[in-house]
This record gives sequence, C-alpha cells and structure tokens, in this order.
Amino acid sequence: MHLSQRFKSKGGAGVLLVAGLFQGCAPRTPQPVAGTRKLLFVDQSLSASGARESSLNAGLSVIGALGPGDGVWIFAVHGRTAEAAPLYEADIPVVRARPTSRHLADYVNTRARVVADASSALRKAFATENRSPSTDVFSVVDRARIGADRRPEKVWIFSDMLNSTPNADFEHQRLTEAWSSDLIASATRRHGWKSDTLRGATFFVVLPEGKDPVNDRRTLEKLYSSLIAGLGGNLARFDFNLESEDLK
Repeated sequence: MHLSQRFKSKGGAGVLLVAGLFQGCAPRTPQPVAGTRKLLFVDQSLSASGARESSLNAGLSVIGALGPGDGVWIFAVHGRTAEAAPLYEADIPVVRARPTSRHLADYVNTRARVVADASSALRKAFATENRSPSTDVFSVVDRARIGADRRPEKVWIFSDMLNSTPNADFEHQRLTEAWSSDLIASATRRHGWKSDTLRGATFFVVLPEGKDPVNDRRTLEKLYSSLIAGLGGNLARFDFNLESEDLK
C-alpha cells in the first residue's frame, strides 16, 4: 500500500500524527527571561531626617540599572508603613529572544519613562518635610513579601532602622539578645509571617551617617539579619554605603 493511501485510510489520525512529528522537529523559540522585583523603602520619620544625599544617589543608581522584565516599587517608611499606598510602581517589559523593532522600541521607551518617573518619585520621597514621629520598620516585611509571579526580589531600605512603636522603641530602649528574640517571635505571630515569606529575597540597608543612636549598627544588624533569615531572605548589606554590586 502506498504511504499516502495508508495515512488516508486512518482518517484524521494520520494527519495529526504527521503534524505532530513536524511540530516536534520545529525549533522552539527561546522564552524571555523574567526580571527582578526591586523595592526601595525611604524612611520618612523624624529620626531619619537630615542630609541624605549619598542615600538618594544610591537609590537613583538602583533605578538607573533597571532592565528587561524588572518591576520597581517605592514605599515610605513611617508610622503607617503597612497600609500606605506605594509612592510609585511600574513594570518594564520583557524583551523577547528574537525581538522585532517594534518590541525593542516599546522596551526602550517604556524603560526611559519608568526610570525618569521613578527617579522623580524617589527624589520627592527623600525631600518630604512631612516627617512622622513614629517608625514602623517591621512592616517593611509585609510590603516585601514575595510576589505571586515569584520573580527574584531585591529590597533596598534607606533608613536608620530605629523602629519606634509602642511595643518596640529602638530610639529609647536598648536592645538585648533576649528581647530581640522575643520581638522577632511576637512580630512573626502578629503579622502571620512564615519561614518562606521572604524566600530568596535579598536586602540591602543603607544607614544615614552622623547618627549616634542608643542601639549601634552591629546590634541592629544582628536583629534584622536574624529576622530576615528566619523568613527565608538574606541581609546582604547593613552599612552606610552600598558597593557597586549591590546596585543591580
């Protein structure tokens, strides 16, 4: 029997078989790689006021490094960190493996707009004169929860990290190892955090210079490093400046 007759006698099944064979042989178009969720938090409390030009420049460098598929969010840290709306949020399109000129133009134009608008929002966030008397630093975790799209996440916090709420006032109360452990445990229960709440998220904290708080840098770093690690994240930097590799 001729090959065409044999396939014809099988009806539609033969056609589907041949189509499937050719589909299996066809080269697959590489899928675009998703970018990174990039979150910037600016402390707008009274304790963090003062000259912060180096922190602003570091934040602008982070925004300037945005690439394909990245998303950027800017939040304020103050007494209402948990419920306040983002100061800015936007996504940059993913670039296809074989982009057309139209797709490239869309990416270039969108990225330029996002970088400009996000930079403007960040400058306004640092320049605000409406300073909060209290600071809810712990609620940064709620805003930094890993998104549903599971993109890698990086978080930059420009703050003195002096939480100042009724149950945890780091501006006036000296931290001890026992109290730090209790604070982390109670905050975890109160906020409903899990061991994977910050899974894979990397944190960078930029402290303002010229401060001499009750709790020094090492004490605060130990507390926040333990908190973030317990929720699946990593505190990569807790210092007055960022390194070049921290900006991307």
